Formats: sequence, structure tokens, C-alpha cells
Amino acid sequence: MHAPCAILVTVGCLALGETAYGQRVAPRDHTAARAQIALVIQEFAAALKAGDPRAISELYTADGINVFDTESRGRQAIQRYWIDAFLAYRWEDVTVTSEELTVVGDTAYDFGVINERSSPSAGGPPTTQRLRYFAVWKRQPSDHWKIHRWVVAVARLPN
Repeated sequence: MHAPCAILVTVGCLALGETAYGQRVAPRDHTAARAQIALVIQEFAAALKAGDPRAISELYTADGINVFDTESRGRQAIQRYWIDAFLAYRWEDVTVTSEELTVVGDTAYDFGVINERSSPSAGGPPTTQRLRYFAVWKRQPSDHWKIHRWVVAVARLPN
């Protein structure tokens, strides 16, 4: 089995409460992790509406990766990305909805939708978009969750 396939099989089995060898394991209650991640998602949306690139970058792990229209690696690069984005646009409304969240140990996999309305900072009509995202979250030693990978699909979804 190729390494990527083995990883996917292992993650899938762990999410279903089985080991890769078919042994059952006791399911863990991830209610607290889900609630903490939901709060970070709200903080992300609030920072986007507030135009606060520093607040957004602090939601990521130190070696986090942000992929919107370009790729940014590390908090400083992520902050620079958002500084540039806020020079070009202002976000008037943002809703991030997690549709599927799987927690495996200290890692969580999140798939959802971003509904946003933004306007060019120089003026102009607002644009409404519905985008798909995939995120990988990491539990920190402080027991808080941070974004480790955040990827937004280029394809726009129908409203």
C-alpha cells in the first residue's frame, strides 16, 4: 500500500472507531473540541469583517499554511497576505459553516462553506460568494485549537 493510501485508511478507520487492523476502539467524546473549533471559526469570521490581519494570523499554528488565491506559509506570511487582501477589499459579511468535522486525537479535519460579501476598498459594488474550504486543525499544548492548514476552493459554489 502506498503511504498516502495508508494514511487515508488509518484516518478513516480512526474516525470510524476502528484501528487499521480492524480492532474496535472506544469512541471518544469530541464535544469540547468541536465547540472550541466552532469558536475559532467565529473569531476568524469576526477578524475578517473587522479587517484585522494580525488577529487572523494568530488563529494559525506557527507553521500554518493558508491557501486562498495564493499560498502563504507561516504566521508572518499569512498576516502579510491578509494585509494585502484588506488593502484591496473589505468584508461586510462572512459566515463560515463547518459541515463535516472529524477529530482524530490532536488533529481535526474540517470541510465546510464560506458565504461572504465583500467590496473593493477603492469603492464599487459588493460581490457575494459561496466558497468551499477544507481545514486541518491542531490541538495546542494549551489545549486550544489552531488552524494548521486552510484551503479554499477556487471554484465558486451556486448560491
